[in-house]
Amino acid sequence: MNYTYLIMGESGCGKDTIVNALCKRYGYTRLRSYTTRPSRGTHEDKLSHIFVNDTEFNNLKDIVAYTQFDGYRYAATKEQLEKADFYIIDYAGIRNLEETYEGERELRIIYITSSDADRFLWMKKRYGNNADATIEAMRRIKHDRLAFDNEMCRAIADYVVENSTYRTMDEVIEEVHNIIINDREEPKDASEHNEDV
Repeated sequence: MNYTYLIMGESGCGKDTIVNALCKRYGYTRLRSYTTRPSRGTHEDKLSHIFVNDTEFNNLKDIVAYTQFDGYRYAATKEQLEKADFYIIDYAGIRNLEETYEGERELRIIYITSSDADRFLWMKKRYGNNADATIEAMRRIKHDRLAFDNEMCRAIADYVVENSTYRTMDEVIEEVHNIIINDREEPKDASEHNEDV
């Protein structure tokens, strides 16, 4: 079975760090979603997105996932999805994908969770650890409280992985990797568990 893992989580929970590390360490691939958001010019941005203008976005074909975040549009095509091991996507995008995608990939959802306090500290560091970074981190946390319903996210997730200051990033990365390994080793149906008596 070929799986694509849909990685869901609030801003600053470490989604990009985890997925990029898994791709580098184990050779997995990630889907670079199309977006109308301007690039922040970071290395992470180049790994995460293909930046397009509104006209280019409107001309995309075979879109299977679509969402809006912070006033910008994001999308992925069927071709992209079927070549990727990971796709970082929000709750609304997953719901859209489940309605529109008909293809060869089995979709599994991994929900990365972190406390507001941990996410605030990580985002401040990422944005420059100054007054502007503090404001941006607070804005994103406030936004995500409206955009994410923790109970609903947990309900649709196949796996929940906690990322916190009490764990090393390496532990979190290896937990996700072990999920993939275990999925690949799963028998195709229950009859494979039974031995002839």
